[in-house]
Amino acid sequence: MQYWFQLRRLMIAGLASVAAAALAPAFAQEFPSGPIQIICPSAPGGGSDRLSRLFARELEKLARQPVVVVNKVGAGALLGTRAAMSAKPDGYTLLLHASSAIVGNAYTVRDAGYDPTRDLVPIASVSQVGFALVVPARSRANSVAELSALLKQKKGSAFYASANNAMAIATELYKEAAGVDADRVNYKGTTDAMLAVASDPQIDFSFVDMSLSASQARSGRIRILAVTPNRRAAVEPSIPTMAEAGIPHYEYATILGVWAPRDTPKAVTQKLSQWFQQLANRDDIKAELVREGFDPLPGSADTLARLVDEDAGRWSSFVKSGKLDVN
Repeated sequence: MQYWFQLRRLMIAGLASVAAAALAPAFAQEFPSGPIQIICPSAPGGGSDRLSRLFARELEKLARQPVVVVNKVGAGALLGTRAAMSAKPDGYTLLLHASSAIVGNAYTVRDAGYDPTRDLVPIASVSQVGFALVVPARSRANSVAELSALLKQKKGSAFYASANNAMAIATELYKEAAGVDADRVNYKGTTDAMLAVASDPQIDFSFVDMSLSASQARSGRIRILAVTPNRRAAVEPSIPTMAEAGIPHYEYATILGVWAPRDTPKAVTQKLSQWFQQLANRDDIKAELVREGFDPLPGSADTLARLVDEDAGRWSSFVKSGKLDVN
């Protein structure tokens, strides 16, 4: 009797799986049949907010449904990330933000409670923001090599400004590669850190968002020595990369991507991925990204997954070595 009960249960489970597989393509064809929301964990006017609104505006035309941006701000993007993760996995709630916050929080917030490589489904990468290695206008360093030499002369008495762990990672990668040392001085925000470079005589350098540092460099308050991605910044193409400036194999950038909650049907994530890649590859959208200070980085779900894996490895390594604090 128990045998027949188990057999019947297995048959029902098998039929359910077949039915689900059969319904998946139909569900994808019907999707979307209602509004889509993009959760942005940063405040209105911020970088990922501007990107979210740009892509929401254009996604409406492809989806033929309203696409709204919902700002869920707090705890360094943790509130917005958790809200997206806990949403119904049907494709109607997406997350658009910087990988440095999504991945970084998972490793540096003690009770973050999620794994970025497991609990979110990658949809597509849309852009990246590199950091700029900046020094005060008064600095004797006019190149990365000269800054490295200056820091070595200081023999551990150098300081760098930092407002978050992403800036700290960019700095730690440079310190390791160049064999230099400097102590971290924390500031409340990126703008505060950059202003400290310009005005505080104790601060020797910082790694600041390229989109923010370019205007300050034009005003003559700071000097940009190099950028951290593996290609020059579209907003200031005359500035060399760190690798070109003499730090071999150096590469670091914050990836802005789109994710969905875990267990979102694959057919739906594939449709969303195609739409976001289509948008991110359009010349007019690329031009708008550059005007906003971003570098276009259209990529597939697999591309975003690979970049997140690489970023997770860096964060994990620096936390284990004690170079980043866990709060």
